[in-house]
Amino acid sequence: MRHTPSPATHTTPTRRKAKPAKRLDPAPDHTARGDTPGPRRALALTKGGALPYILTLWAVSRLILTVVGVVAKAHIQNLSTPGNVQHHHGIGTGQVWLDIWIAWDARWYHTIADVGYQAAPPAIGGSVWAFFPLYPWVIQAVDTVVGRPPVTALIVSNAFLLLGAWFLYRLVEQDHDHAMARRAVLFLFLFPTAYVFSCMMTESTFFALSVGAWYAARRGNWLLAGVLGMGSAMTRLVGGLMAPLLALEYLRQRQWRLTRIRPDVLWIGLVPAGLGVFMAFCYVVTGNPLEFAEAQKMWTPSRENPLWVLWWSLTPIWEGRLDLAGGEVGFSYGAIVTIIVIGVLLWGRKRIGTPLVLWSEVLVFVSLSAHIVAANSMPRYLVVIFPLYLILASMRPRSAAFVSTVVMLILLQATTFALWTTGWRFSV
Repeated sequence: MRHTPSPATHTTPTRRKAKPAKRLDPAPDHTARGDTPGPRRALALTKGGALPYILTLWAVSRLILTVVGVVAKAHIQNLSTPGNVQHHHGIGTGQVWLDIWIAWDARWYHTIADVGYQAAPPAIGGSVWAFFPLYPWVIQAVDTVVGRPPVTALIVSNAFLLLGAWFLYRLVEQDHDHAMARRAVLFLFLFPTAYVFSCMMTESTFFALSVGAWYAARRGNWLLAGVLGMGSAMTRLVGGLMAPLLALEYLRQRQWRLTRIRPDVLWIGLVPAGLGVFMAFCYVVTGNPLEFAEAQKMWTPSRENPLWVLWWSLTPIWEGRLDLAGGEVGFSYGAIVTIIVIGVLLWGRKRIGTPLVLWSEVLVFVSLSAHIVAANSMPRYLVVIFPLYLILASMRPRSAAFVSTVVMLILLQATTFALWTTGWRFSV
């Protein structure tokens, strides 16, 4: 017999009004804090993460700059007088696309990588001991495989550039989102003298090692921070000054309580050890551990007051002697860029924290005081100040300030690189 449910036990289903679907927020991104398991984290970095973005920026920017440099070599130099092309110590490989990346101080590093510290090209005088060894030593090591130092140098420089960009992305990503990390890397590639990262110069090596040291410090990996900081001190003298600032970062992470200090703080001592390695090498070869300081006196007979250097570099503006061939325009341009960078760092100081503010100030004022007379090289030295890119990345995307800054930086970089490749004394 078919059973019929009683009214007491039977409920008639009622049709409820469907609720509008909620907009789901994206799942929290654990890669920003570095707490995703290894395989998933690696996938996040390569699939829609940092690496494809960085590689795209690098490939597009280097292609455009190569075209700009080749065109400039074909036209601008033909229109200039002999006096316009000064101190342009290129190696002369016979290939224009390669020569545009190997100029100015590149000959010094080429000499060290090729014949070591025992010889210096008599055509340019001076001493190779003024140039720190890590970058040319890496070129020497890699060239055992490549066998052509100029090409090897570009491989090394660009490899460090990509590594530095990745470190910067990850550093910004720890406290912010992917979008801000992308903007920071974008400004890294757009800085007016960012082309030096791909040249036979130490900028990319120093940048990668210094930003890597700070990234490791922020993650609490003090051994890695010490090793990378040591490498930065073997690349540039100013790298050794990172040690007390990393110690300040260490204390900040421990809420400024001395009772929370652990033995891992000792790894910071590796940073100045980088300078000690070069001093020991100088002593073994020359008998003078300060040979690099003696050699540097050719360019810097005495340390100058940074403010005086800025003032002197601006004098051509109000004296009306802005001569591109003589370098006066480059002097004033370098001083203006330096003042703007200082202003941006002061404006964004709360965004980067005290330790990075102090590190930025060290890079600015040590570079100014170490120059011979003027600020014409400052735009090249300032390119390694990575906190600057974090501050610029904080601008609201698609705002008038953001768009105008991007356009201005693109135009400045193209113009500066064209002058750089053709030997004009501008941002050298």
